[in-house]
Amino acid sequence: MVKQIITILLILNIYTLAKSQSVNIIKEYNDWKVATDMVISNTGFVYVCGNSGGEPMLIKLDTNGNEQWIKYYPQTKSGYSFTRMILDSNENIYLHGTKSGTFKNFTSKLDSEGNEKWVNHAVSGFYYGPVNTPVNMMIHNDELSVIHNNTSTSRPPNDTLVISQFSMTNGNLNNYVEILDMVDKYLPRNSPPPFKGGNWILSGFSGVLEVSPYGSYSYQEMGDSIPGILCAAKKSGGYITYETKQFKNVNGFEEWGTTLFWYDEFWNDTNAVIISRYNPILTDTISLVAFEIETILNKGLIVAGNFHSKSDTSLYGNTYFSQVNPDNGETMWDTVTSEAGGITNMAINKSTVIALEGLGLSNTGIRLYKINLPNISYQTEFITSINSKVLAHNQETKIYPNPSSSYFEVTSIEKIKSIKVFMINGILLSTHEVNNQSYQVDITQSGVYILEIENENGGIEYQKLVKW
Repeated sequence: MVKQIITILLILNIYTLAKSQSVNIIKEYNDWKVATDMVISNTGFVYVCGNSGGEPMLIKLDTNGNEQWIKYYPQTKSGYSFTRMILDSNENIYLHGTKSGTFKNFTSKLDSEGNEKWVNHAVSGFYYGPVNTPVNMMIHNDELSVIHNNTSTSRPPNDTLVISQFSMTNGNLNNYVEILDMVDKYLPRNSPPPFKGGNWILSGFSGVLEVSPYGSYSYQEMGDSIPGILCAAKKSGGYITYETKQFKNVNGFEEWGTTLFWYDEFWNDTNAVIISRYNPILTDTISLVAFEIETILNKGLIVAGNFHSKSDTSLYGNTYFSQVNPDNGETMWDTVTSEAGGITNMAINKSTVIALEGLGLSNTGIRLYKINLPNISYQTEFITSINSKVLAHNQETKIYPNPSSSYFEVTSIEKIKSIKVFMINGILLSTHEVNNQSYQVDITQSGVYILEIENENGGIEYQKLVKW
């Protein structure tokens, strides 16, 4: 009798879990629109940028796929495409754009209705196309930072990587710092990189790049130990990356797979797991490729990619989604859609997950999926979970005076758990347990410092201090 009850409960639990997971197509465009990036605002709107007919394009929708508006920007940038996009807390939109096969680039700011506020053509670089442009955009303390290559008149064998910093108010170029040779070692991210210890963390083809918002950097060469694409940085100090490669060729069928790697805080590898189906097909040879992996609070790792089996008659396989436990790489749920294509972006805000797919061999169309997932149990804590991403200054935390010649008073409407003080080069100077809504920080040496402020709910923000 007890066994029967347990069995019934397990069946009911599995049924409930399955019912709480769904993937639905919410919008399609089939008229030569190319999407390059996508974000979700705090107010629940989806922005998709790219180009259409040689003109920069921006689309605004709600999270059910209802189009709010679509705008084109031919007046000053005909022949260009938007390539990267980021929002601030007021839903202003910051975009990078380029003209394929040229050295012409720009950065611009639009309001939430798509009206242009400023444009700056100071960003350099040569890019073969808008979809795979190695550019990252980050926001910190009222400045927009753009990491890009430095090519302006020719394309040398080893490009230089730089960080350009713009005023978010008027678009003026405030700073321009050369940070790395051999840009080919560096990988772009479709979402803002994790901000940890006062630095953005970016993985590359042969190492890891840490960049402060003010241009100082360090690069850790990893030799033959390729770190892969960084998908998560952990609060405990470690990282999770993924790498896709061909495993073998079985009678003309290419078997590809994606491996998750776990690293400690010093980038020593600790574990590796190949992503597999929830119910593996043991009698068939398969190819399972992850194009995008993102983290979402309480839901773990969200994987989007392509699934193809040797027995399948389709030429390119089908779109695939799964939910993976970040502790051990176990697939908790997955699904293969009836659509053939390739996911190029995933945007996440709170519990909302939207995936973007390019249509056709040239990605000249757009398909948007909405993915609903249940919470799962795991122990890993991410600084890249959506509740911890730092996209803008938190107006609920105040520091006064700043700059200061003596002390800094930090106050918040939420209880502050701890404060860490970092030097501008990312070195940890001190840690303070607070457990209060206010705290006085004393710094003896003059200079610029970064505060990492963690509240009682695990949210983290960073603010700059100037000590006279």
